This record gives sequence, structure tokens and C-alpha cells, in this order.
Amino acid sequence: MGRHHRSSSPKQLSTWNSQRSPTPAWLLTVRRQLRNLPISLIDDTELAKLHVTLQEEDELSICPTLGTLKKIESFCTTDAYKGHSGVLPRHLRTRLNWEKQCAAQTDAVLTELVVELGDRHSVNRTDFYRHEHTLRITGDPYTKGVKSNLTIRDFQGGNSISIIVRNRRPHQWQLSATEVYTLLTLADEQRKARPDSDVYKVHIIVIQNYWAYRLSADIPSSYITSIIASHVEINGHIAIRRTPYFNVFEEFGLQAILRAFFEDFPLSTLSTVPPLPPVHFPPPVGRKYNKVLEASSIKQSKRRHRSKHKQHVRERKK
Repeated sequence: MGRHHRSSSPKQLSTWNSQRSPTPAWLLTVRRQLRNLPISLIDDTELAKLHVTLQEEDELSICPTLGTLKKIESFCTTDAYKGHSGVLPRHLRTRLNWEKQCAAQTDAVLTELVVELGDRHSVNRTDFYRHEHTLRITGDPYTKGVKSNLTIRDFQGGNSISIIVRNRRPHQWQLSATEVYTLLTLADEQRKARPDSDVYKVHIIVIQNYWAYRLSADIPSSYITSIIASHVEINGHIAIRRTPYFNVFEEFGLQAILRAFFEDFPLSTLSTVPPLPPVHFPPPVGRKYNKVLEASSIKQSKRRHRSKHKQHVRERKK
């Protein structure tokens, strides 16, 4: 009898986690940053290995369209704006360990303002998606991604923007691994939706306590592809642009962040646009969920039956 050889099928492992050839220096940097994603800072040497540079911008670099400026100015006089901005957690600065709570509440208020303004006047109605979920790049075996309360994508125009919270000390001005990771994840989403594009425009609004700023980058398709596929050399370069820090407790700072957010998502000059429909997610599937759903339907059916019975009794009394 001939010897039977078992067919060898290679295991499907992430390219970020296994390399036959010597591991490139940039990939070692990525792995080190991913293992401590929430707290890692990236120094200049590591940025150079990743072909990333940081550029500081001034307030004049934020140039939304004239229609967008008018809509933001008009929105800031409405009761909706005053109601949301009025609940900013200014009182928390007098308490101990207030930073995280302040950032969370500021994030919630800014998200509500953006959604309110975007739902009223967004131009690209069919391409202006609102989604709340965890952002995670393709092939990441080390982390669970980055949480974001608000991520908006315009796949037709090639723009994405997300709002994230960063908890760090005041003297830490370096880019964090979370910020770079989020920018690359947004570019990865654009790559999947628009594989023929050469460049993907991505932005994030970063909230730190009651301060906020915007990071922007034009990420080449070749760059994100070489990162995902773990090439020996990174193909391309990224220049990340950072705006000044704006104090959202002040009217000027809050309006400046709104202008920064909608610079690449222009607002319509029409005020009769209906609000966006709510985002519906498919319900979870499972035995426990099915039992809960069945019990709920039984309760609803009994409730309807009792209501009809009471109505019938009332009619007989008449």
C-alpha cells in the first residue's frame, strides 16, 4: 500500500502577527503600539519609521464654504443649540478626578450638536451616514479597536470623520497611537468602499477634558495597502495636520469645532431638508433572544385582547 500523505493547508494567520522573513522595523513599532493602544504615545523616531509627519495648523486653516458658515451661525442662535451647549459640564472643573467625566459629557454634547446640525442641512443626503460602533482596522489581532460615539462617512465624496475621546496629561503633546490608529481605520474603510481611489481624506475630532481639536490626513491608497499587507517597506507618506486646541466651554471654541467638523461635509443653504431617518441595526440572533421576543409578542397579544374585551364590555353597558 502506498503511503498516504496528509494534505498540508497553511493556517490563516494575520499578516501583522506572522512573518517568514525578518520583521521590518516599522512593523515592530506597530505591534508595540497596538499592545498598549489606549495609553501609547508615538515619538518622533517612531513617526519616522511609520513615514508620518505632524504639521501644526492655525485657525485660518479651517475654511468651510460660505453656506456652511451661514448655517452654523444661524444654528447657534436656535433653542436647540442653546439647550445642548447649556448642559456642558462646566461645574465639573471644581471636583476631584473630573477629567474623564468631563470628557465623556463634552463628547455627548458635541455629538448631539453635530447630529442636530447635520440632520437639518447636510447636502449629501444619501451619502451622509451616521453610525456608532467600534473602529477596527483590517487584520488587527492585538486590540478590540477604538470606540467612537459618532462616525460619519461620505463614500461618494471620499471623506470620513469621527469623534473620539483622549484621556491624557496636559503636558503630553505627542500624537497618540489611538489617534493614528483611528485615522488609518477610517482610510481602511474608504479603501474597501472605493478601491479605485488613490487618496482617502480622513479626519477625527479629539476631545480632551473640555478641549477639542481636529486631526486631518490625506492617506494614499498605496500606504494603507502596504500597512495591511505588511510589506517590507511602507509605500507612501502621511502628513497629519492638527488644528489649535479649542475650549468648547467658550462660544468661540465650540463654534470653531463645528466649523472644523463640517468643513468637508458642507451644509445646504436650504432649511427645509427633512431630518435623516434613524439608523436601524439588525436584531441579535440567538436562542435567548428568540425566547425574549416570543414572550414579548405573547404579552402584546394578551394586552390587545384585554383592551378589546374592555371595549366590548363598555359597548354592552351603553
